[in-house]
Amino acid sequence: MAVCQIYIKLDRLCSLKVHDSSVDVAHLRWVHEPLKHYYECTRQSLQPVLDVLNNLTDNSASCDNAFIIDSIDSVYDRVVECLRNCANMFIPKRIFLK
Repeated sequence: MAVCQIYIKLDRLCSLKVHDSSVDVAHLRWVHEPLKHYYECTRQSLQPVLDVLNNLTDNSASCDNAFIIDSIDSVYDRVVECLRNCANMFIPKRIFLK
């Protein structure tokens, strides 16, 4: 097991996001669809992301902090994108108007 210590400036971690209350809210209806298709889609979509993450951890000793932070941000964005895309393909939504 490797232990890494990275110093990150606080302003890189925190960003102010303004929530627009006029936007409709979509809730995913997880219990109404077979989840095995969603799980398989996420497995296939996330495998390349896992490969990138494994490569990053294997080579982290030779990378500077800025590169590691940017890479982690990129991996996070790709994970969220994969999960959203798979959910949009297989999980129906119920729209609630505010």
